[in-house]
Amino acid sequence: MTRALVHAGPELRVRPVADGALVQLRDDAGRMIAAVQAAQRLSCTTEIDRLLTPGLSDTLAEQPYWVEARGTRTGAQGPDTRAIVRRFADALVEQFGGTVWSPDPTPGWDDPLLTGVTDHPTVTVTTPKVAVAVQDRPVVAMDPWMVDALHTHAHARRAFQLVTPSTSRLTHILRSALTGPFTRWVVRTPRGEHRDGFSGALLTWHEELGFVCSERSSDTGQITEYEENADAQALLLVDLSVIHPPERDLRLGTRVETLTLSLTGSLPARWGTSEPAPLVWSPDDLTGLARRRAPKATWTVFNGSTDHDDDSPVFTGTLRVTRVPEGVREDVTLVIGGPADTTFAPGTLTPLVKELTEEEGFHRIAVHRTRGRADLTYTPDTPAPVIPIGLGIGPATTTGLGVDHALAAPVRGVPFGPPMTPCVWYAIGDGTDPSDLELHRSLLAHLRPGSTSPAER
Repeated sequence: MTRALVHAGPELRVRPVADGALVQLRDDAGRMIAAVQAAQRLSCTTEIDRLLTPGLSDTLAEQPYWVEARGTRTGAQGPDTRAIVRRFADALVEQFGGTVWSPDPTPGWDDPLLTGVTDHPTVTVTTPKVAVAVQDRPVVAMDPWMVDALHTHAHARRAFQLVTPSTSRLTHILRSALTGPFTRWVVRTPRGEHRDGFSGALLTWHEELGFVCSERSSDTGQITEYEENADAQALLLVDLSVIHPPERDLRLGTRVETLTLSLTGSLPARWGTSEPAPLVWSPDDLTGLARRRAPKATWTVFNGSTDHDDDSPVFTGTLRVTRVPEGVREDVTLVIGGPADTTFAPGTLTPLVKELTEEEGFHRIAVHRTRGRADLTYTPDTPAPVIPIGLGIGPATTTGLGVDHALAAPVRGVPFGPPMTPCVWYAIGDGTDPSDLELHRSLLAHLRPGSTSPAER
């Protein structure tokens, strides 16, 4: 590693960060020029093909090391950081073997708004209110750099804005994280405009708030030539919350297994604290990580198999573990891809809900349907509507609302468990009728604490 760093730029200074997990290269003025993350060993090569280029892994070992280096965006007047990073990577591969991959340069990215250097390798510009990251790779993921940037600037009470070319796609994990006021996906079009990657709204630069909707915000338009393919997949979105009593032998991740086995017929293949997910799925290892991090929260990602010879549905998701007064809470998000004509009849989910409610700690489940790409990435387009399929609540919620009130909802509830403290499953539809959105809103209003049904009034 040291020899490769010297080869990258013998005149540069080395600064290790986070006990060596990150190595920065800085010039004589102290300005960061490039950064290298510590190598991580992947349990298999499928993540390489998913996040970089299909087929790239064909010449690699079965469990290769992933080493990532990034140059800062110093602009035309600064050093050629792309060449510096490339020299480092070439020197490393010359020593150990492997493959060097880098995205093709994006033309026209000399815009002053897209250049700059901060103390974070991913963040190009900061204002009092936002941090702006610029990425020009084809697939932008929730990698360790992005996780750290989001976490760091959230603590500084800054929103996060990601700028990409119109040709980039986001993984589901990263797209789901870009929420909150002034946090957005900014897409630079071939015409040099900046548009919101989710709505197409025209954006303009604000000195404090970063990219904001322009006065012509009603000017929404197509960002790319992309149009939804007729073969777009049906996507099932599942959100599950479980609250476990504080037990010494508590084993985390088992509810993730219940979901994926029931809905896809397979267990997660890999997990980790970012993308690429490097580790073989293991609830025991996941539990050990959460125990070491307690009382801090633990956030992890997991993926299903994407092997070409595996017919299991593709899926990905997150698991967040937190301490709560009642014990330990697991919040699971899961997205599953299915054939284009797939419908998810609410009755088919009843056995899953029944199985979940039979396990201790069930709190809530929400299931929705939408449409998207088969690889579970997102292009910069107005998203398809997310339509509810069903909602389930646990015994703590039904007890707080009152069983009679919970069962008098505008959607017929199916109770499971003890009559006095049941779990209730509300089957709304198959996720294809937009009118179910209004029915879902009525159900949520009915289940809001303090609400009353017409009969009670």
